[in-house]
Formats: sequence, structure tokens, C-alpha cells
Amino acid sequence: PERRVIEYAVYDKAALMKQATPTDAEITAQYAHDKDKYAPKDMRSLTQVIAPDQAKATALADKVKSGESIGAAAKALGLDAIKISNMERGSYSDQHGSAVADAVFALHAGGNTTPVKSPLGWYVVHVDSITHDPGKTLDEARPEIVKLLAAGKLDAVFADLQNKLSQQADKGLSFADIVKANPGNDVVTTPSIIATGINPDDPKYSSLKDMAPVLKDAFKPDSKVSGEPLIVPYGQTRDKFAFYHVKEITPAGPIPFTKIHDQVAHDALLEAQSKVAHQVALAIAAKADKGTDIAKAAQESGYQLPHVGSITASKIDLMTQRVQAAKPVVELFNTALHHARVLEGERNGGWFIVWLDKRTPGDLSKHPEASAFVQQQLAAGYGQELGEEFASAAKASVGVKMYPGNIAALKNTLSGNNAQ
Repeated sequence: PERRVIEYAVYDKAALMKQATPTDAEITAQYAHDKDKYAPKDMRSLTQVIAPDQAKATALADKVKSGESIGAAAKALGLDAIKISNMERGSYSDQHGSAVADAVFALHAGGNTTPVKSPLGWYVVHVDSITHDPGKTLDEARPEIVKLLAAGKLDAVFADLQNKLSQQADKGLSFADIVKANPGNDVVTTPSIIATGINPDDPKYSSLKDMAPVLKDAFKPDSKVSGEPLIVPYGQTRDKFAFYHVKEITPAGPIPFTKIHDQVAHDALLEAQSKVAHQVALAIAAKADKGTDIAKAAQESGYQLPHVGSITASKIDLMTQRVQAAKPVVELFNTALHHARVLEGERNGGWFIVWLDKRTPGDLSKHPEASAFVQQQLAAGYGQELGEEFASAAKASVGVKMYPGNIAALKNTLSGNNAQ
């Protein structure tokens, strides 16, 4: 297959942290912007009930005023009492309205509001406790502000770097010049690899998983050698990107003979040996068919051959077993009685001679599992056979004329063989 050499540099957002450090002026400005957040404030923990109308709210307030807890009073009236912890005035006002906030934050601990109307209903609130938040000085808030500002600035710096590299590539600068002007990690040059990231010359080499987006982009059909450098994601997150270009393309074609000489020589030797072994097997089989005992025929071949063994097999067992039987065993059932059959072993495994010495008919009625297996095998092709029969009937019914030349042309078009 086609091979390509890819040259790339990886840029990591974390490496730009120094450029994203906020200045003292930015920290001070952010502190001023969030002054309400860092200012001293009272915090209240509350139990509040929202009644649907004034009458129920008044009844609830009267029960609380008489000494009943707000939770028990609300339950007696079919209302829900909600607990709220450490709420400051601004946040509470945003959620429940300024009128309710004014009433709540005017109370001391243990106090209860009279019914207060809001868009959500009528409020009755009990102040469970009050704590004081002293707020934070600029120095105390600095670590928090630095972290906030640095995160935003880092995103901006990272995006600016990508835009900068893209603009330089658009202007025609080479990959080497751009990387030199914008140092990141070391430049990596892959060996001549195929689209999966494998180097056929070195089985131990395999590109990193993080390279997957680079490989996908670099092996596009329109990619060119030393074309415009491009930016693609790197890894599983958005915190890294690869800046790359295709340095070399080796078109698809035969492997150079010098690289595969030893393998070809080995294959040629195996083929020559297989031809000789085939002739020996045919000679032994011919002698056996003429009446010579197969073991004796093998002994008279002039070669040191493996011991002639015997095996008994059942066709029903072969049909129903999950593990595929060896090829010589299967061929026992395709061999004529008292005849030899020559067959080639799998993966250059030599040649086998199978002699059928005895055949005993089977009784399928004693093996219901085999009957079920045959039924399943036949059912698998039933749908396809039915479809073919229907198509044939339709052709006969409406009248169909075949144009072999047009059919052949269409096949060539679909398979991409127009030139042939």
C-alpha cells in the first residue's frame, strides 16, 4: 500500500502557562469587579414556607407566634417548610425578591417574619442562625483570582497560537521555518508508514494512539508532499494539537525485490518441495488403488514418510460438533470405498493420502440432534431461495430481455474496471 513520511510537532496548552500569568493590574481590576463577592457579609440559615394565599400565611404566622415551631405549623396546614443554609442577602434577594430579603435580613436569630407577598406566593420565614463572613482582602483572594484569570488567558493564548501558525502557513512559510519561529516540543519524523501507522520494514514500530487524527488527515487523497502545513487535534482532549506536513509519499506498488529476496527464496523452496511431495503422494495413491496395502506403498516410495495411521469418524459427529474437524477427516466422507484420495494440507502443510477402508451406514432416527442441525442448515438458505424463485417467476411473467454487453459495462463501471 501507499506509504508516507509525516513530520510533526506537538503543542501542549500546559506549556503556555507562563504566557497566561495574570498581571497585578488584572488581578486588582478583577477584585474590584467582584467586590460584592469579597466584601464582609452576614449569612443566615433559614426555614421558610411559601403559602398560596394570605389567609394560610396569616394562619401559619399566628401558630408560629403562639410558640409552635414553623415546621410543625406548616405540616399542620399542609404546607412544606424548606431549610436554607448560609445564604447572603444578595443571592437571597435574587432568588426570592427584595421585599422578602428586606424582611428576613432585618431580623435577629430566632426571629420570624410576618407574611410577606412576592411573585411566588406569601412568605413566612424563621431565622435559624446568623453567621458573619469577614470577606477576603485582595491578598487573601489573590490565589482564587489568579486561577480564574489564568484559565481564561490560557485558552486565549492557545487559540492565538493556532491562529498564528495557520496564518504563517497561509503566507507560504515552510514547516521548518514556522516551527523554528514557534518552538514547542521536538519535531518528530515518522518512518515510511502506511495509513494504519505501521512500518512494514519494522514490525516492532507502531505510531502512538494519539497520532490517529494526524494519520487520518495526512493520508487524505489530496495531501501533497511539502504542502501547506496543517493543524489537527492530538490525543483524546483539546489540550494538545499537532502541526504537521507530509514530507514524503511512496506510491502503492510492488515491494522492491531486494527487500523480500530471502522470503521469495524460501517460498520458492517450499513450492519445489510441495511439487515433489505431490508426485510422491499420487504414486502411493495409485499403488493403493491397484491393491497394494497403503502402508507398504508408502514404504516403497523411497522416502522416509510419517507412520500411516488409522482413524474412525462419524458423519453425524462431524455435522454437530462445534470444533471444525481436520481436512483429512472430512475428506473420508468424500472418498470412494477402497480407494485413495490425495489432498493438499492447509498453509503448505504437505500432502495427505486418505484411504477409505470401511463404511457403515448411519441411522439418523437415533440422532435427533443431527436432524435438527440439518433443518437449521436448510432453513438458513430458504429465504434466499424463495427470493430467487420469486425473481425468476417475475421475469417469466412480465417478459425480460437481457443485454449482456450493457450488463458487463455496468459491472465494469461499478467495480472501477473501465480501463480493462
